[in-house]
Amino acid sequence: MQGQEGYRPGVDGIRALAVAAVLWFHLDRLPGGNLGVDAFFVVSGWLITWKLLAQADRDGRIALVPFWSARVRRLLPASLAVLAAIAIAWPLAGIDVPSLRRDLLFAAGWASNWGTISGGGDYWARFGEPSPVTHFWSLAIEEQFYLAWPLVIAVVVLTVRRHRVVVGAISLAAAVASVVVMQLVYDPTDPTATYMNTFARAHSLLVGAAAAAFTVTLADGRLRGGAIARRLAPVGAVGALAIVAAVSAAGARSRNDWMFAWGFPLFAVAMVPVVVAAADGAAERVLAARPMRWVADRSYGLYLWHWPVFLLLTPDRLGVDDGALPRALVDVLRVAVSVVLSDLSLRWLETPVRRRRRFRSWRAPVAAAGALTAVAVLAVTVVPGSPASSSDAVVTLPPPPPTVSAPVADADAPTRTAESAEVDSLEPVPPETTALESTTPSASTTPSTSPTSTTTTVTPLVVLDRPLRVLVTGDSMALHMSDALIAHAAEVPDELLVGSAAFPGCGLTAGADGRMHEFTDVDGTRDLIDLSGCLLQWQTVPQRVVDEAVDVVVVQIGAWDAVDVHLPDGRVVSAGDDAGLALLRDAYRDFTSAVVDAGARVLWVRPADAHLGWGEVDDPVNDPARWDAIRSVIDELSVEFGVAQVDLGAWLTAQWLEGPDGRPDGIHLGPGLNERFVLEAVDPALAALAGRA
Repeated sequence: MQGQEGYRPGVDGIRALAVAAVLWFHLDRLPGGNLGVDAFFVVSGWLITWKLLAQADRDGRIALVPFWSARVRRLLPASLAVLAAIAIAWPLAGIDVPSLRRDLLFAAGWASNWGTISGGGDYWARFGEPSPVTHFWSLAIEEQFYLAWPLVIAVVVLTVRRHRVVVGAISLAAAVASVVVMQLVYDPTDPTATYMNTFARAHSLLVGAAAAAFTVTLADGRLRGGAIARRLAPVGAVGALAIVAAVSAAGARSRNDWMFAWGFPLFAVAMVPVVVAAADGAAERVLAARPMRWVADRSYGLYLWHWPVFLLLTPDRLGVDDGALPRALVDVLRVAVSVVLSDLSLRWLETPVRRRRRFRSWRAPVAAAGALTAVAVLAVTVVPGSPASSSDAVVTLPPPPPTVSAPVADADAPTRTAESAEVDSLEPVPPETTALESTTPSASTTPSTSPTSTTTTVTPLVVLDRPLRVLVTGDSMALHMSDALIAHAAEVPDELLVGSAAFPGCGLTAGADGRMHEFTDVDGTRDLIDLSGCLLQWQTVPQRVVDEAVDVVVVQIGAWDAVDVHLPDGRVVSAGDDAGLALLRDAYRDFTSAVVDAGARVLWVRPADAHLGWGEVDDPVNDPARWDAIRSVIDELSVEFGVAQVDLGAWLTAQWLEGPDGRPDGIHLGPGLNERFVLEAVDPALAALAGRA
């Protein structure tokens, strides 16, 4: 029989099943498989507390330094190896994840969950390239638990005689507090902030810890309370599987508010008798079978490696996105590569570091510090940085020169216009001297949409002998374009000064009346999003025009204004019907009017049709009629306000980029294409507005 701190082979089976569930979740085959992480939490909370209390029973104290040293040797080498591989592979593969540098640094510092939360990240991201280190959030929570919880146990052991009872009571009280925190901080419009919150998710670890406080190892190796756990384990297993099935039926990316209300805590409680019974030897013939133990030994490496491998080995990157290779075979390949990498990691990295004595002396902290520094240097020097690492990409223009007046924002004061701005060197230019001709096209005028023309005909501002002051605004598409335009402006500082007011996840159809915007996720499930927080962000743009003496505001919005909108009265409208189009027209007109009144011209990136999923997802946002309607509203703005346009669809067609090569997700431009679009379409339009064409 095992001793107080002996090996419990049955627990291996739980770990193997948990990591398998997570892999199936990330293959989009088991939406409830993310609960495998919660199973890991319960196992970790029980196992760590059980071992520490066994040590306290034997020695009368907790040896904190050896414990932490063992945890570092177990966790750090493999995780840093994965982070280093990502830091090298992603730039080489040309995969654009704007927040990657920041994500790597937070992951290396055992704070990935808080990095994602503070950066406004979305665990269930709909568009763009996911971060390859998003899955480090759960490791961060466990690592934070390993730092803090042993201290609590050590203090209790030193100060209280009946330390097991007190540890159990503290565990239960803290678990209840964690559930309360989860319910208090839960925001259905931002579930990631709760899902990754250490204090909201700690209850799963703590219920495992509470169980460990009362499962003392008896002389024959059995656990006190093991018999009760064996009787309750079937009920717990059925309950846990029922929750997984319910989440799977609803879809992992549906709102699932009930999970945050009681689902996660109930799953953790259901897992407790399962874990304790497995540790006591129940179903050991199955749970401790050689295949289970083989997978369990590699479960940590599998968890670390699988997500970046899955992201790298997508069907389109493998060149089989046309269906030439069945998806099942692609998934088998992805899992096989993950298994091979985890096996190599275990054999050549994890096991040697854990067993060599040299890593148990002063060399250990030196080696750890050196490895952390190396990963940080890789992240900073190899991975490109981006303002997209925050929820808003705000880049302020430098103060205007003395010759350009920036009027005070006064409702009674005259608005700033190109003609009234005090710019000594500016002289109006006759329309015929430029490539852009008419300021007020007739109502029958339709801007060109041919592949050879990407701009409409609008009179330039003036001939400038100073840089044109430009502000880019919009959603995540504008964010990526602003990065490219800011970089281009740095190369031509005498012609352009560019700032950014890009707000990822924001459309102009946002409202504060309780409306919800409906999205179809990559797995085909739909959820509702509240965009009311975008209103204040959009309202800052006209004021920035005044404060920063902006000449031109460039607007680009992706799919956010083409989705279904659920109104408080129960109606569901969109740009494809009269009611939804009226909402969109009012929002676009009010914004454009405010910008023009503030003294700037507007250059709108005329959107192309969306193809979210390229046939794999049946999403209303792909309806061409909605995009025709949106473009018609922008055409109206050209008539009423002289809005200039750059036609993204025409540019994509002219470059033979209409398909996934141009927009891998059907919405955003692929790597390097924002830079080309800026140089070939946006910059010429801005030059024409500045009278330089």
